[in-house]
Amino acid sequence: MRDPKLGEFRFSANVRDVNFAYVPRGLAPKGQAPWPALSGVSGELVFDRVSMDLRGASGRIAGWPGLQIARADARIGDLTHSTTVVVTGQIRGPLSEALQVVNTSPLATMTGQVLERAVGNGVADVRLGLSIPIFALDRTRVQGTVSLPGNDLQITPDSPALLRTRGNVLFTESGLTLSGAQARMYGGDVRLEGGTRPLPTGSLDPFFTLRAQGTFTAEALRQARELGYVARLAQTMQGSASYAATLAFRRGVPEISLTSNLQGLALNLPPPLNKAAETVLPLRFENALLRESHAPGTRLQDQLLVELGRLASVQYVRDLSTTPPRILRGSIGAGLGSVDAAPVTDQGVVANINLGRVDLDAWEQALSGISGAPLAPAVVPGTATQAAQGYLPTVMAIRANELVVDGRTLHNIVVGGGRDGDHRVSP
Repeated sequence: MRDPKLGEFRFSANVRDVNFAYVPRGLAPKGQAPWPALSGVSGELVFDRVSMDLRGASGRIAGWPGLQIARADARIGDLTHSTTVVVTGQIRGPLSEALQVVNTSPLATMTGQVLERAVGNGVADVRLGLSIPIFALDRTRVQGTVSLPGNDLQITPDSPALLRTRGNVLFTESGLTLSGAQARMYGGDVRLEGGTRPLPTGSLDPFFTLRAQGTFTAEALRQARELGYVARLAQTMQGSASYAATLAFRRGVPEISLTSNLQGLALNLPPPLNKAAETVLPLRFENALLRESHAPGTRLQDQLLVELGRLASVQYVRDLSTTPPRILRGSIGAGLGSVDAAPVTDQGVVANINLGRVDLDAWEQALSGISGAPLAPAVVPGTATQAAQGYLPTVMAIRANELVVDGRTLHNIVVGGGRDGDHRVSP
């Protein structure tokens, strides 16, 4: 009864323990995840002419008993034409359940599955608004906010854990954005911003980018098992340093770019990489998929790059199809100018060293600790120890005023050597 001249129709009732599927499963496109229903709902149900309203409702998200609906309103403005359901709600409950709701509903597609492997703890508050055309679900509009009062969050198993995260995550059908977020990461405070962005069809750019600025401590790096060799390298560090970093995800693989001047961090490595805490030594760290791995269906390979000022640089190309990743080729350079940079060959790791003093005995001990495997003995194929050996030079060229090897000191030396399989070959 749309026209008031034809009369009035109004029905109002208080309802209790009602289940409400605002988008029935039968109306959803084939293969699409269902929108979560509401269960145990109490509130006021009003039919007014051709509209239906559920007002001031409380209840739970069906299937997720920990997610409590503090208040929700649902409205269908016209039950007879082009039905659109408008839902607003305030939800509170475990962050872990809220993440599962996202990943098992159409919100997963809208956010590009970026939270598919995310884990979190603590309680979160969610404000959600939905506008869902029942007969045109592809035109659904979403607007919401997740408030984090101090949760621990990890987006993927191999990305940094964000501890005591505070701030807001804003999301729409186009993606999500971090607003005013702060956390603890690698032992220091960090400010976070970024999120997802809509991309043109066929674009190979990262869908999700997170920018961080803060400090890290050597002690926290030692505890970060997901960092692998970096965690073992931290055994040689003391103190803390500031940094700026970017974390992006491409084809589900985390890409990290980090810069720091390392001031405040002491390095207990053989020369020339020994450093007092107050000394400035610019660090650049990057790992990213190779361009030929950007397209879906191509072989996953990445490039790992570490530069320490003008002192040293390390570069590897890795095959990510194995666990742990397998080194395909690489180069290690120390004390080189741009003309003498170590080349990257088709296979193996080439090291080119030009220093006043090179203590191979000290470096063998240090690299054994960092790689988690002794350098000299043979190892069993397919093991983590063999994977660690892949980071070590297969071919080495050394120029030095002093070379210490097997307890002997040689002067004004130019020497080359390498490894045959997993065995060291003498120069």
